[in-house]
Amino acid sequence: MRFRYLPVLLALGLGLKAADTPPDNFAKFRGAHPRLIARPVDWETLKNKIGRDKVLAGYVNALRRDAFALTEKSPVTYEMTGKRLLSVSRESVHRITTLAFCQRLQPHPALLAQAIREMEA
Repeated sequence: MRFRYLPVLLALGLGLKAADTPPDNFAKFRGAHPRLIARPVDWETLKNKIGRDKVLAGYVNALRRDAFALTEKSPVTYEMTGKRLLSVSRESVHRITTLAFCQRLQPHPALLAQAIREMEA
């Protein structure tokens, strides 16, 4: 509650006026759907960087190991833990995002099938 006026203070500190037009936040998405993780050109750039950067390649390999470990688990079941489902929802989003990311980089039928099972659960 104590930070309620923080946006106003920041706007004043940056010299913004009410008449200023907001930036076009969707300009960078022209030609691509804004809900995608990355544009096709971004995936190609990432693939090229993985080939050159050993640290990034190690990170992606670890992520792929995690994704393939998820294929051996059953999908998340939406059961109440106490009063909330938030932890279950977070786990589901984590699994689906990991599987989708790895599937997009290096397609594999097991990753795709598990991602579909997770989304249908």
